[in-house]
Amino acid sequence: MPAHSRSLSFQVAPPCHGLKSIARVFLRQFNARQRTYDILITVENLKKTVETITIQDNVPISRNELITVTVEAPEPDELKPDAEGFLRWNLSLKPGEKKDLHLKFSVEYPTDMTVSALE
Repeated sequence: MPAHSRSLSFQVAPPCHGLKSIARVFLRQFNARQRTYDILITVENLKKTVETITIQDNVPISRNELITVTVEAPEPDELKPDAEGFLRWNLSLKPGEKKDLHLKFSVEYPTDMTVSALE
């Protein structure tokens, strides 16, 4: 299945601007289905002063032992999701500075199962 891309906007408190885009979604199917989401979050400081901000996003949390979620980026030693799946990046951005944050995760589940939250 070919990868597709779409852009999603999300709230970033002024004076910063943010854009979240899903760069790729892959679906693999062998003995199980695996969906991989590759997400890029770009944040830019629009002020003339250094700004400290927190960016929050989340990954799915499985409550079913047949469904596994694997976070591939950021690296576990860099940032780990909390118990609810939230990741928080604390950033200090110089005036005009842009920062790219990479989030990539895979969800694997049996081929005879439908996981509607992933659609």
